[in-house]
Amino acid sequence: MKKDKGELLLETREFFERVATEYSSDSKEGDELKLGMLRELAKEGDSLLDIGCGNGYFIDRALAETSINQVYGLDISKAMLKLNNKVPNKYLCQASALQLPFQPHSFTFTHFDAMLHHVVGARRKSSVEQAYKVIQSSVSVTKTNGFLVLTERCIDTRISSNLIFYALKFLSKTPLAKLAGVAKGLIVSFLTPDEFLSGIRAAGASIVRIEVTHAKPSFLFRLALEPSCQSLQLSLEEVYGFYRGGVNLV
Repeated sequence: MKKDKGELLLETREFFERVATEYSSDSKEGDELKLGMLRELAKEGDSLLDIGCGNGYFIDRALAETSINQVYGLDISKAMLKLNNKVPNKYLCQASALQLPFQPHSFTFTHFDAMLHHVVGARRKSSVEQAYKVIQSSVSVTKTNGFLVLTERCIDTRISSNLIFYALKFLSKTPLAKLAGVAKGLIVSFLTPDEFLSGIRAAGASIVRIEVTHAKPSFLFRLALEPSCQSLQLSLEEVYGFYRGGVNLV
């Protein structure tokens, strides 16, 4: 029986409710790069939305180390949100990235980090469509001259991404999951770099800067699937006809 979007969102939320403490991180690759960009670009009165904020580490640092005055953290998991420190001018919201409860053009900066591959549909194709909806929503809630600051892990080919998606979809619901090193209920759908950047351009954003690093996702080692995995740290300008700079591949 085909699962609807609501059931898939519930599975994702339940996964993060179970693993909140162990999954939550106090630092991620690319944080210093992104915080450096925020220190350079942010002005007094600016705001930041972090989609999939986890324990709030990134928004806490943005509030403390940049000119940003208000930060908003959104996560699908209540357990994740409970790990957040309570600090002034920090606001938390439990919601799905597919249903952002904010008005258009609300934030100077919109950020997410390695969140998009957790937005899944019944098939890999529908997962890509869902990811594009999240990108479009991220653009929509960002001010016209604001910035998207994004990090996402991508897989080099669609074949690899399909193999990972369907292997995890099968294994995560069987006794083989533990043997294969797959967390119960974990299903991910990686975009290729081209798909990710195409989704950003289609949403009306202009790419200002890209940083690329290479890694191999450890949870796939026991599946004998070791595709190259790219982590893209991007500063993307939400434009609507406004453009600054160009593509800078570093």
